[in-house]
Parts: sequence; structure tokens; C-alpha cells
Amino acid sequence: MNTQNTHDVLKITVVLLFLLMSNFSITAQNNIYIQGPTKAHQGEILTYTLNNPNGDINPNETYWYWEAFNNDFYYYDENMGSSTDIEFNLPLDYDIGVELYDDDYNYIDGDYLTVTVIPEIPNTPPNPTVLSSTTGSVTLQRTDSPQTDMDITWYWQSSSNGTSTSNGSGTTKVVTTGTTYYLRAYNSHSGLWSTDSGWVSYTVPTLQTWYQDSDGDGLGDPNNFINQTSKPTGYVSNSDDECPLQSGTLDNNGCPVISTPLSDQNYVYTITPTKGVNKLGLLSNNEFMESVNYYDGLGRPIQSIAIRAGGQQQNIVT
Repeated sequence: MNTQNTHDVLKITVVLLFLLMSNFSITAQNNIYIQGPTKAHQGEILTYTLNNPNGDINPNETYWYWEAFNNDFYYYDENMGSSTDIEFNLPLDYDIGVELYDDDYNYIDGDYLTVTVIPEIPNTPPNPTVLSSTTGSVTLQRTDSPQTDMDITWYWQSSSNGTSTSNGSGTTKVVTTGTTYYLRAYNSHSGLWSTDSGWVSYTVPTLQTWYQDSDGDGLGDPNNFINQTSKPTGYVSNSDDECPLQSGTLDNNGCPVISTPLSDQNYVYTITPTKGVNKLGLLSNNEFMESVNYYDGLGRPIQSIAIRAGGQQQNIVT
């Protein structure tokens, strides 16, 4: 007798388990989903439809309720059937949901869909950056991409409030002038521009003339120069040296000051090159001779000095 009862309990348990499994299988097979756009323009009204690919939900024995919400908005609609219209007034992401219940209010299935809303006034693009530079030009680069599939385009602008489309909307922009360039968003659906613009500062490298300073006096040789963007070693930016092989002063146009002070008496100062030259400033100290002859008021010789004419580079006075 006890054995028979045990068999009956086992049979009942198996039957209940089978029914539970069958019910779970039916519920899992529904797999309903929401069909509709995942992007919308601000102010648009779009239709969303409940799809039941298996077709095994009886509309007479079930009901739906739809909801749409974000941080500032909540929409609820009950018993609306298999579709509903949503108006996207706020420039925020919306979550759209639908849930199915039977007549006993038991949950059957549901689905949620996130919709991105494109604002009428597009968002400001992020600041571009300098990609590279070379003599005479700088290449700028966007750091992100616009939602071109939702009619948003980023145009390069030469001013922060520019509305030109002729500067292009590519990923990069080559500029040859100016110090600041801008990137502004345009919504072709609403015809509106972003309130602000992304921007980047830059410097266009330019060629500069540098003059050789071979004698190290800070003054450059006007006849020996190169053109490049940065200062090379041994070169200066001025061309004021008239004696590029002799260290001198700016007051003397880069030429050395005479080593022997000249008297306030009458004198003749003579420089005699030891090589052919068309400009004395191109001679080094060992390529010319110097002398000073002094005279009295009647023009008679008083003294002669041969500058650095001695064996130790001393002056010879006669």
C-alpha cells in the first residue's frame, strides 16, 4: 500500500514538472520585439510597432502597455494595440518599452529600445588638433565624427561664428595663414548651426633669413646667409657686419676699433692689403698692414707708427 502511494506521488510530480516546462517553453518562444527607428530628430513623431514573429499571442487574450521615458519625460499608454506614436520633443535619449500581459495580469513578454534624439541646434564639435606642420602650412584634424546619417555636418570655419560651407567638412584641413581655426556643426534638417564652435590655435612655420657670424661678434655677414624656419648654430638674424672676418662692434659696423689710439694731431691712417680684395672688411688681421703718420701744423712729419709690424705683433715707432 505504501509502495502504491509512492508511485502515485511520483506520477503527479512528473506531470506537474512537464506542465511547468511546457509553460516555460511557450513563454520563451514568444520573443516579441519593438520595430522602429533608433534615431530621431527633435520634434519628430515616429511610429513604433510590436512584432511577434511566432504569431502565437492572441490579441483577444492579452493586452499591451507602451512607455517612453528619459530624465525629463515619461509617456504611458495602455491597451494601444501593436503600435504607438512617440513625439520626441526633448534632445535626449529616449527608452521605449512595451510589455504584454494576459487577462490574469501575468507577464508574458516585453522589449525595450533606446532612441537617440538629434537636437534642432546641433551640439558643438570637440576641439580639433594640429596633425602636422611644414614650411608654409599646418594640417588640422578633427578628433571625432558628426552624425552624418542624421543630417549633421561639421564645417571648417575661419571665424567662430562662420556659416560657410566652402571651407570643406573633411577629416583634415590645411591652412597657410592665420593663427586660429574653427569647426562648427550644421543640421541640414533644421537649417540651424551650433551655438559655439570647436577651435584650435596654431603657428604656420615661415622661412627666415639667417646671416653667418663667423667672427662671433653678434653681427651677420650680409653676403653669407641661409633661409630656414629655425636659427642655425653660428648664424644671427641681422646683416650688420661690414667686417665679417674681424670681430668688431656695432658702432663700428662690425669692424675692429684701431688698436693704436690716434692723436688729435694731423695724421694719415693707411691700410695696405696683402692680397687682392674689393672690400677691406673681408680681410682678416693677417691680410693687411696698418700705419699712422703724424704731421705738424706745417705738414712736416713728426712720427710714423707701423701697427703690429714687429715680430711679436708690437707697434714699430720711428
